Amino acid sequence: MKKCCPIVSGGLNPVPLKPLIDAIGDVDFITIMGAGCHAHPSGTKAGARALVQACDAYLAGVDIVKHSKRHAELAEAIRFFTKKTEVSEHSA
Repeated sequence: MKKCCPIVSGGLNPVPLKPLIDAIGDVDFITIMGAGCHAHPSGTKAGARALVQACDAYLAGVDIVKHSKRHAELAEAIRFFTKKTEVSEHSA
């Protein structure tokens, strides 16, 4: 069987990136994080930066909360998406 590249989509943002990578077992995948980038409070560029910063934290073996102390876009994404996740969980 030929190797293929998994594509992960649906409700993703920088916050659950580590568990996602752990589940896949590799960083070799495509992710479609439309809202995870575009819904960032500071805009799409900041959302993309936050995603890269979360990935950098994973690759460095650093917790994203610790990493976010030096990366404003990631810190803002954690605050925003964590609040959204908590609201969604309580609404269900």
